[in-house]
Amino acid sequence: IVMSNGGTVTLFNANNAKLATTSTGIDVTGGIHATSASSGGTASGNADELILEGSGNTGLTILSGATSLGNLFFADSGDAADGYIQYDQNSRSMRLGTAASRRITINSTGSVGIGTDSPDAALEVNSGGGIHLTDNTAGRTLIIKPSLTGSIHEFTSDNTAAGYAFSNSSTELMRVTSTGLGIGT
Repeated sequence: IVMSNGGTVTLFNANNAKLATTSTGIDVTGGIHATSASSGGTASGNADELILEGSGNTGLTILSGATSLGNLFFADSGDAADGYIQYDQNSRSMRLGTAASRRITINSTGSVGIGTDSPDAALEVNSGGGIHLTDNTAGRTLIIKPSLTGSIHEFTSDNTAAGYAFSNSSTELMRVTSTGLGIGT
């Protein structure tokens, strides 16, 4: 341990500085592993610079002011916030960003907006590139159910020549096949 006249403290291991206090905080050389108890696990070599370990529930808390942002940034040499997870204490919303732009917002009521900062429904998608729902398993159904009791609207494609069916509750209203359109059949 070396203490300087300027008030800095440096901790050495095998003549290599590992921890030093500075006027702006603490500099650490190497990884940090904070352990309350052994989990029995091993950290990935791709994410071992900061490890929090415990044998039960383990966590990390970001404390920020009541009208401020709590942030976790993913940065590189070209952008200090290329990707991020952000919590807005003021609006009580969570935001996820990629390529330095907000992509997903979860507002205080739990509504999710993709491509919009202010979702007006449980899930609102605003995309200039379209929406793709893909499931290659035969017999899968996409169900759209409004809040009205008993009112179910289905769009069904069973990945066969049977085509696409549009239904309301248990009644098929229309079917599109390779040979044409059937209404009420």
